[in-house]
Amino acid sequence: MRKPAIIAAVLIVAAAAVASQVATSRAGWHVLSETAINTKKLCRDGLTYTWATDQQDTQPPASRPLGAPRWRGPVDLLVQSGPSTLPPDPASWEDQPMAGADVFTAGYAPVKNPGPPVSWYPYSHSGTVPFRHPLTPVDDQVRVDTEPNGTNTTEVFLPVDACYLWGPIDIAPGDPSNTVDMSSGATVRVALLSTSTFRATTVAASTVRFGATGTEASPTASTKVDVNGDGRADLRLTFASGQTGLDCTSSTEASLSATDPASKKTFYEAAPVHPINC
Repeated sequence: MRKPAIIAAVLIVAAAAVASQVATSRAGWHVLSETAINTKKLCRDGLTYTWATDQQDTQPPASRPLGAPRWRGPVDLLVQSGPSTLPPDPASWEDQPMAGADVFTAGYAPVKNPGPPVSWYPYSHSGTVPFRHPLTPVDDQVRVDTEPNGTNTTEVFLPVDACYLWGPIDIAPGDPSNTVDMSSGATVRVALLSTSTFRATTVAASTVRFGATGTEASPTASTKVDVNGDGRADLRLTFASGQTGLDCTSSTEASLSATDPASKKTFYEAAPVHPINC
């Protein structure tokens, strides 16, 4: 798989050593050839992380030293998805699909890797990578590549947790078969559910799209109501079925996309669907 072409303004990796293979872990720091990534949370719909560089043993000053660079980058962070049975080596992952990506610069913001051993990084950046399609826990894993436009391989292979960074969707709430009536003039309701860490009601309904790929129909109505009885208000939306791009012969799943108010990024959720009356 070829990486996207990104202008190499600054060489991040200070040493051209071969990257160490890091043991599989659901979260935590992974040190990779003078850079590091803290996979704070890896869920079925995305990844939150802190990326850091310029490793040193002692705590750097809180303020940027005179003459030190203001930032390091740009850096391309790539996330591929693949079956959990895939071996953790680059050759096996050559043609695996991209789950998501991020491009960023790391400013002077010292962070500590508690180790062991303890290490410090003067430059860091915290970010979010939404996955274009939610992955499946147990069955799927990801390859996180933190190499900024160099030739070294710096990667870590991680399992997918059952959590959500955002929230699951419920298509046709109350109908376990998720039936979507495709007859002329019909509508379908879809609920974006809140969780203990995500408030669906903070999402602007105007940013939501729903359909075969999650890019088709805009909502015709929305309301904030507890759909699943867990005591949390959810975002329930109504869509015109004829605008969703679903059909009775090939559609077995539908996706919803929306803008995350915190990161300003587009995230995607998906669920099975059963169209009728096409």
